[in-house]
Amino acid sequence: LREAIHKYFDDWSDWRLDLLGTCAYLANTPALRERLEKELDSFVEKYKHSHGSNYEAERIAEIRHSLILNFDGQEKAQEFLENNLKYTNFRIQAISKALSEKDYSRAERLALDGEEKDKDFAGLVSRWKKYRYETYTHSGQLDKQRQLALEFILKGDFDFYKKLKDTYPKGEWFAVYPGIIRALEEKKAYHGNYVSILIEEKELDKLLTYVKANPSTIVHYYKHLLPVHKEEVYKIFVLFIQQEAKNASSRSGYKRICDHIKVLGKAGGVEQAREVITDLLAANPRKPAFKEELTRIKL
Repeated sequence: LREAIHKYFDDWSDWRLDLLGTCAYLANTPALRERLEKELDSFVEKYKHSHGSNYEAERIAEIRHSLILNFDGQEKAQEFLENNLKYTNFRIQAISKALSEKDYSRAERLALDGEEKDKDFAGLVSRWKKYRYETYTHSGQLDKQRQLALEFILKGDFDFYKKLKDTYPKGEWFAVYPGIIRALEEKKAYHGNYVSILIEEKELDKLLTYVKANPSTIVHYYKHLLPVHKEEVYKIFVLFIQQEAKNASSRSGYKRICDHIKVLGKAGGVEQAREVITDLLAANPRKPAFKEELTRIKL
């Protein structure tokens, strides 16, 4: 305790709080506990105006919880936890307890209250929604489970796409997923999950449309398109390489372009790769480093 209150920990609150947390296991007499409680009170006051005041206040509450649990028992500790659900870790513990006891209505309520309390913090809102999703999964509330999964999907989460898909029989799913794709397109929500969904469902025409609008993505998705759209793949590759060449001005940039030409060749577009090399050599007579890299390409 003497070490924890030393001034040289003023800028190292985590270390100080770790030391104080250890004290919660050692304050096994009324006098020692009173000393620790007094110091905890002083640090609550000290930290309340600091930049990380919420974090530090929560750490101090956790120390108090440990103190109560160690010396007053589980019932008192649970009462303290229930009275301090404003702290994230305590709310998580309360939800986990409700889930383990199959008290799903309480778990849902705790998660919803968390969403409202932390509505200005997207990360925390997402965490509470995931707990709510877990609640619906365990309690068999399929409609709510699907609705919440769709919310996650529209915000870019591909994992929840797979989870939603698993809730439908295969025959029904074919009527469901096109609506999800349309919803993402209408929102212009082209997160990574949009392309992942197109690949998952083998919607290659839509994938081609996306890659045409974003030529740089051809290097990531050409393998999926090749069997059906081979000539289009080669055209997009050439367009992308030409666009890159206009902006390249360093050897590292030239090497990157040459790497893309090699990929085009490996994808079966050897003829197109040779043509683009010829065009780039002719278009860049005053870039000896670029010419050097281009002439090194083996197809």
